[in-house]
Amino acid sequence: MNKGELILIIKEEIKGVLNESKQVGVLYHYTDLDNIENIKKNGLRFTEPQDEISDMYFISTTRRKQAWDGAEIALDGDKISERYKITPIQTSTFLDHPGEEWEDYIHSKIDSLGGEELAEERILSKSSGFLPLKYIIGINVDRGDSYEDRVKK
Repeated sequence: MNKGELILIIKEEIKGVLNESKQVGVLYHYTDLDNIENIKKNGLRFTEPQDEISDMYFISTTRRKQAWDGAEIALDGDKISERYKITPIQTSTFLDHPGEEWEDYIHSKIDSLGGEELAEERILSKSSGFLPLKYIIGINVDRGDSYEDRVKK
């Protein structure tokens, strides 16, 4: 093998490594039914920075299916991670801040999951706006299914 052939092999190997994307899988965003029509038109809106965890705009998601009286939006985490940063947030971080208006909600969700923490994954953006529709792979609207039936879907 000559030097030129070796260089071509190395270039192909490097190209393969650079083309690999982060394997995130499906992310779920939960919202009220009132928001669905706007989401279908515009995509998911990034929330303004609200806490000391990050100064970036974000969309709150989870990798875990859960019961929700509303809509479950399935997102292509692999494609999203090619353009946006996705970072995990531990609910215990929030529980260290007593007095937060949603502290009781977080505790009730942890209790409903048998004591497991909620695993939030935030999709981060430096600016406000919408996550494009191309990242939405499905919308499941609660039609009165039981928790077990919804989690199996």
